[in-house]
Amino acid sequence: MAENNGTAGQEPPGFADTLGDILYPNRLPEAEGGLDGTLLTRIAGSYDFTLDRAGVSPAAVLWSSRRAQTLRFSRLLRGLGRDRLGPLVGAGPVSIADMGCGYGALFGWLRWRPCLWRGTYTGYDISPRMIATAQGRYDRDRRARFVLSAEPREEADYYLASGLFGLRLDVGGDRWEQWCRGMLTAMAARSRRGMAFNMLDARGRDRRPTLYYADPAPYVAFCRDELGGEVTLIEDRYRIDFTVLVRWRR
Repeated sequence: MAENNGTAGQEPPGFADTLGDILYPNRLPEAEGGLDGTLLTRIAGSYDFTLDRAGVSPAAVLWSSRRAQTLRFSRLLRGLGRDRLGPLVGAGPVSIADMGCGYGALFGWLRWRPCLWRGTYTGYDISPRMIATAQGRYDRDRRARFVLSAEPREEADYYLASGLFGLRLDVGGDRWEQWCRGMLTAMAARSRRGMAFNMLDARGRDRRPTLYYADPAPYVAFCRDELGGEVTLIEDRYRIDFTVLVRWRR
């Protein structure tokens, strides 16, 4: 979950004005676990805060509009290949895991698409408020589960992550990149057929101190050479963000 403009030349509200002081350092005492402890607790608190402010809407997960949000979903869905058209003959239903699921927007967008007609969805998030909201919205749909967790827990055919890597607060870029690579490695280990994720593009004009902007080339190389996947890069025409699709050769 992280902010993207979605429209060239349109300046969104000030980032600090939107989130308030909750984003900035020293709001919580240091705890064991470093990045996985104090920082993730602060990020979770940030999204609890935006949910209170914006309600169940794209703004609650720092997207500028529903169009910007669903455009990224559609790009991620390309990573499913033939599976997005429905379960493969003899292969059974498709299972999808969503890291940083927020209030369940991706499931709401996927639920009537062929890939989930007989499939299953598991959403993971670190914000208790987001998970509770998602559970309340879709408690009658047996295909969906929402789990409070900072890491992938179970195997799935595909792991997806939209906006997961964007909000780094005051963590240095190198340290955040290390965390991103660790998360991608964990997603790869749990995904049977492939995974897809997006990141803010360092080649674009947007620059905000609490967000992480990446060059796509190192992540493409990492997914291809270190994780062993067949990689497709989708680049936004305005270089706001990019999407990486990974299919396993194994």
